[in-house]
Amino acid sequence: MNRLTLALDTPDLEQAWWRDWAARQQGYERVAVTALFASMATFALLDRVAFSHTWRDLFVLRAWMLLAMLPAIPAFFGSRATLARWGQPALLWLAVVVFGSLWPIQRTIAFQATPDQLVLTVPALMIGLLALFGASGLRFALAAPVGVLTVLGFGVILWTTPGSTPVLLILAAGGAISGLLVGAVVAWSREAHARMDFVRRRELDRERRRSEALLRNLVPEVLARRLEAGPGPHLDRVEATVVFATVVGYDAERWSPLDAVALLDRVVAAIDGRAVAAGVERIKTVGATVLLVAGVPTPMEDHLERAATLALALRRVVDRIRRSEPDLDLRLRVGLETGVLVGGVVGRNRYAYDVWGDVVNTASRLDSHGEAGRIQVSAATGARLTAAGFRVEPRGEVDIKGKGRMSTAWLEA
Repeated sequence: MNRLTLALDTPDLEQAWWRDWAARQQGYERVAVTALFASMATFALLDRVAFSHTWRDLFVLRAWMLLAMLPAIPAFFGSRATLARWGQPALLWLAVVVFGSLWPIQRTIAFQATPDQLVLTVPALMIGLLALFGASGLRFALAAPVGVLTVLGFGVILWTTPGSTPVLLILAAGGAISGLLVGAVVAWSREAHARMDFVRRRELDRERRRSEALLRNLVPEVLARRLEAGPGPHLDRVEATVVFATVVGYDAERWSPLDAVALLDRVVAAIDGRAVAAGVERIKTVGATVLLVAGVPTPMEDHLERAATLALALRRVVDRIRRSEPDLDLRLRVGLETGVLVGGVVGRNRYAYDVWGDVVNTASRLDSHGEAGRIQVSAATGARLTAAGFRVEPRGEVDIKGKGRMSTAWLEA
């Protein structure tokens, strides 16, 4: 931030500041501008009492001021975008009209006023300067030149006024300079602190968005919203479908670590894209095996159909990768099972979404006891898939570790 003009470091940041300023100040600026017009009209009426000999000349000057101020009104009573773009030029125009008109008004008063009446112009000037710096909303870089020129013009007029005295000049100089310095310091300090606060709020908001994005990468969207509302555990017990998909032919020992990870990243990225499109959550990747679940944390009635469709699509994806890389003999081996499970986040420091239940273990065993390029399901799940319109072929009984003899089937299409 420029220490003199207070301009922020980049044009985009400066524009963002003025949009924020417009959002905060629009109501205030409308009231302030309305009050300014009302005060100018009131002074036109008071001039007849305070300066009876010159009130007609003063009335003409104040009428000119009001007319000259009118072009600035649309900037304050339009949209926030209009205020952000034109608010400062409009405020500068109002300041130039008001303080520029003080010179002919003061000169009209000065040549027909008594010394006592001239003294009244000093506090009036001080009030005007404080309003310029403290209440107008005009930025410091624009208000400061207006204030300096106003004080200089005020001094020149008093110096050339026949009724002025040394005491009056000293009083006027002290009051005008004091008002200028106090107003300038207050205006600079207020605007500097407001701009620094804006930058800090932007940084905090950016960090908040980064944290939210990171949280949504760690856990599903619906669960991220729950975690933001309060700590867990956040657990759901629902019927869902679990998919274990293992890339067969992926041998990390055949390649350098970088090449092996790059290949795995290519496969998992393709799986992620299909999973997101299907509304299925990828829970984790362990080695060359990917765990996906349909039905948690967002319950869905068609979780089995979604998971089965995704498994078929993933098999085609890996087949395409194999055909595009003749040196790779990659195939996908899948185990799929449906049933009741518990899904959620446990812990407080490192969030990770996971699922538990017998259905998870069964799907894992169906994968590990399956065949490369095929999707193995239990007989019960196969019957449900057949009823849903999928093509399923019985495999027969298979000795599944931890399950004993189990009837399974192949999901073909």
